[in-house]
Amino acid sequence: MAWYHPHECQASPPLPGRLAFGGRHGPGVVSRARRGRPAMFPGPISTVCRRLRHATMPLPAPAVRGRRRRDVGILHYVLVLSIILGIWASIGIFLRQERLQLEQAARLEASNLARALADSTFATLQQIDALLLFARDAYAADPDAFDLPAFVRRQFLTAPDLHLSLVGPDGIVRQSSFLIPSRTDLSDREHVRSQKESTEDRLCVGVPVIGRLSGRAALHTSRRIIRPDGGYGGALVVTVDPSHFERFFRSLEIGRGIVLLVGGDGVIRARAPAAADPASGHVVGRLAEEAAAGRDSGAFRGISEVDGIERVIGFRRVALPSLMHPLYVVVGRDTTEALAPYYQDRRKYNVAGACLTLLVAAAAAALLVQRWRLLQSQAALTATLENVSQGVIMIDAEGRVPVINRRAIELLSLPPELLDRHRPAFNDILRHQLDSGEFGPPEHIDPDFLRFVVSGGISMEYGIYERERLNGTVLEVRTQLLADGGAVRTYTDVTERRQNEQALATARDAAEAAGRARSDFLAVMSHEIRTPLHGIIGVAGLLLEMKLGATEQHYVRIVLESGNHLLQLINDILDFSRLDAARLELDDTAFDVRDVAGNAIELLSSEARAKGLTLGLDIAGDVPRRASGDARRLRQVLLNLLGNGIKFTAAGSVRLGVAALPAEPGRVRLAFTVTDTGIGIAPDAQERLFTAFTQVDSSISRRFGGSGLGLAICRRLVEQMGGGIAVESAPGKGSTFRFDILLRADAAEPAPGGMAPAADPAEPAERPQGLHVLLAEDNATNRLVATRMLERLGHRVTAVTNGLEALQAVSAAMPDVVLMDVMMPEMDGLTATSTIRRLPGPEARVPIIGLTANALRGDEVACLSAGMDHFATKPISADRLADAIAQVMTGRGGIHPPGAAEENAA
Repeated sequence: MAWYHPHECQASPPLPGRLAFGGRHGPGVVSRARRGRPAMFPGPISTVCRRLRHATMPLPAPAVRGRRRRDVGILHYVLVLSIILGIWASIGIFLRQERLQLEQAARLEASNLARALADSTFATLQQIDALLLFARDAYAADPDAFDLPAFVRRQFLTAPDLHLSLVGPDGIVRQSSFLIPSRTDLSDREHVRSQKESTEDRLCVGVPVIGRLSGRAALHTSRRIIRPDGGYGGALVVTVDPSHFERFFRSLEIGRGIVLLVGGDGVIRARAPAAADPASGHVVGRLAEEAAAGRDSGAFRGISEVDGIERVIGFRRVALPSLMHPLYVVVGRDTTEALAPYYQDRRKYNVAGACLTLLVAAAAAALLVQRWRLLQSQAALTATLENVSQGVIMIDAEGRVPVINRRAIELLSLPPELLDRHRPAFNDILRHQLDSGEFGPPEHIDPDFLRFVVSGGISMEYGIYERERLNGTVLEVRTQLLADGGAVRTYTDVTERRQNEQALATARDAAEAAGRARSDFLAVMSHEIRTPLHGIIGVAGLLLEMKLGATEQHYVRIVLESGNHLLQLINDILDFSRLDAARLELDDTAFDVRDVAGNAIELLSSEARAKGLTLGLDIAGDVPRRASGDARRLRQVLLNLLGNGIKFTAAGSVRLGVAALPAEPGRVRLAFTVTDTGIGIAPDAQERLFTAFTQVDSSISRRFGGSGLGLAICRRLVEQMGGGIAVESAPGKGSTFRFDILLRADAAEPAPGGMAPAADPAEPAERPQGLHVLLAEDNATNRLVATRMLERLGHRVTAVTNGLEALQAVSAAMPDVVLMDVMMPEMDGLTATSTIRRLPGPEARVPIIGLTANALRGDEVACLSAGMDHFATKPISADRLADAIAQVMTGRGGIHPPGAAEENAA
């Protein structure tokens, strides 16, 4: 059973509408329209206008003023007394009506609740009666074989407050869903005795008693068993815990109210709140009289016979035809609670009446003074309105203009003859503007706006708007509706603001164009410098693999090292430029923290050994195995700091430490320290250490080299990764660089104390040989270098000079793998790749590795989007080239991030 309390709701009155203007009204007329925005207008000006409109009477002569003052004084006192009497009369009438309404509402609510509870009780008893009839039919079908516990189980009657029993003609319990401890005689119980004595087949609801089977208070309902000869054959009894009704009654939450289930005999069957003795309680008095009179429902106010509390009582008869005796549901609302709003309001209104009396008296004394002050303030308000920078027009509900200031006349260029009348019509002003071409030629005016102007110019159709007058002045027009149907319209000269906005827009466009030009320049310079470097480094690498003398090998190694150094400088400049322009984007991929740190140590181990230095790694136990972030940029910072430590340390060690710092849930903050035993840094030089293009002193650059960008880039990268970097050093005692970064916790990382999942190390891909490689490269030197590298790796090479030739070569004889340069004449590598992917047959699936001298992130995305399987930047070494081919041939292709080769070279 589901039910609810109805509540009366009253809709709030609608707020007064707001006038809005906007729209396009022809070329050169309206510059910006904002349809649908609510009108905005400073309140003080509208207040000034309203006060001026109501203060237009001229001041009378002094003699007339004195006589009027005496007459107004007498009228004033009479009016004050009338108001005070009216206040108290209104309070009395209101309170009386409120009391009557609350009493009526309490009666109606009690009656409604009684009706709803009677319907619910009807449904419950009807279900119980249906169960009894069904059980009786089952028993009558085969009395000897009837098994009541089995019947109960089949009907799923497992509720703890509902039990079924079979009583024989002698009143002895034969079967029951209760455990029958011994021979139980119920012949004296009303629900059994009534069925035996009655000649009608009806449902009996007995008085609550302490059950002999259950041992606790119970409410019994019964049906007689009719023998085949029509005689009394016993009774079927459903035992209901009275708390079944009480719990439902309590759910109504009616405060100090009371709910009763009363029989026609006046005995209370159930009640809420529950009584100490559920088996006792009778109803007498008015309710008994109403029941005796045969009334099915009603409501009255009286003192409850149950607990002596005055209540508004509603009752309803349970309309179940099969009941042996009538049942009533009674709901009583505490009169004190029902009339609580009245008592509260009475106190409040008495206090309010006293306060209002005092206020009226005080206000009456102030009214005469206020009237004089209003007359005096009229001149001040008029002066204020005439000297504001905005033009102001007030339109009343009749379309007249009682207020218009001088600034509005100037901004709109209104002629004096139009304003000679006391209150000119606003339509006349609009008609004058149309006739004078204020909104442009008629054929160019927006038809919607023209209809808006012709209809009076005051509606919700348009919002705030700006328009340009014929003289070049730009006006911002705002309108606010008044509660009486009038409106206040303001005109603001925003010509200078419009010019400033246009200047700002031009400056913004110029800045964006400069940014694009800068990005384009960096991309071109990256490509143009890396292309010859690829040839230099590649040819030097090929020479080192040839049989050369010691001197020649030394010279070639110098060329290779110089090329790698130049490449590192180029990468530093590109990174710093992207960081400076806030165009460097960080990756967010899962990586192994220990692998990144160990890889940095491994890459620099040979350089450290060459100088006789110890290069160590210390990782704290609480450092998570995996995290998500930009592993490549973290490795770049580590390589730079470790490389500096090796560079500036002549003897001793360089150590890298990794520890975990506290972080919010879902985040990982790691702290890194790079400690060396090198030359150290003076305190005054530490302040400019992380400044771009700056070194400790000029001798450092001459002695050790470097551009002064490395630490500046490290600081920018660390800050972009949510951390900071600092140094502790002293001359001759070494240096310690500390930085921390914020990473995202990896979902696969186990909880502290748990076992980490088994790592799946990336095994080196087996390098295949004897492949047919198609090389697409327009630069002859780079083409030669790549061809020789591939041939030394054991592959057969077909070289072409542009994307169109590559497309033709793939179609003619499908290679095993394609090395595709990105920037080529005729057809670039991206177009060629996307075209190959659209070919029919197996040619569309040929592995393609992109090669480019560009090192920007956008190039990676473009290559993968075009359909390439792998991406690598120039210059590329033979080992990287072999690894890339092995990965795409084994299905493990992916991005070879730009700059990785340079980090390895460093």
